[in-house]
Amino acid sequence: MLSPSTRPTAGSEKRDAYFQIPSLRVDVLLEQERAGAVVWRRGDQGFGREVSDGLAAVLVLHEIAARLPLADAHEDVRFA
Repeated sequence: MLSPSTRPTAGSEKRDAYFQIPSLRVDVLLEQERAGAVVWRRGDQGFGREVSDGLAAVLVLHEIAARLPLADAHEDVRFA
């Protein structure tokens, strides 16, 4: 999850470390305060960034044969 306090670390240091893992194919970061996601997907030229916003958006994760509607992800996440 991306919160304002973890966004800088998740957005650079951790991502760079994760991208060094040879078996990593996709990294999904869900927004905490709104329906949104950033997907980093490994391709032939390295990782590419995909952005999804809004309750109508659907993340398609071919790597695990899954579809995740952001409306469902946003509704299921509860923080105190």
